[in-house]
Amino acid sequence: MAETRAVGRTDAGRRRLSNEDSFGIFAPTLSFQPALYIVADGMGGHAAGEVASALAVEQVAAAFKREVSLNLTKRIQQAIHLANTAIIHAADDDATRRGMGSTIVCAVIQGNQLVSAHVGDSRLYRVRGSSIDRLTVDHSMVEEQVRAGLLS
Repeated sequence: MAETRAVGRTDAGRRRLSNEDSFGIFAPTLSFQPALYIVADGMGGHAAGEVASALAVEQVAAAFKREVSLNLTKRIQQAIHLANTAIIHAADDDATRRGMGSTIVCAVIQGNQLVSAHVGDSRLYRVRGSSIDRLTVDHSMVEEQVRAGLLS
């Protein structure tokens, strides 16, 4: 089995003054447990993106860890759904956070199996040697227009 290495770093980029990125690297404590990797990015132009992305990472990790009876695909789907619900409730509870949201991309690795899930335009790439392959397709209006042949 190939060695998996994970590192994380965030950057506000050139256009924004604040950084709305969050990530989590959750390595297994036992060899048979899955590893969970999460990247979330607050939605630019919306309130409290940094809060939404941090909440997304926290909630996905907690829900994924809590539920061990489901297969990996169902576990990560359910965890993302629960995180979305938590973000909606947090936005409803605080008027300064109304409309907050986050993109998210998750990778779960167990043995030689990779399960990924994403919402929005946060992407998952596989890096092998000098090859970098994009594994996800953005959930965005621009991506839909590219797929439809309206944009190149």
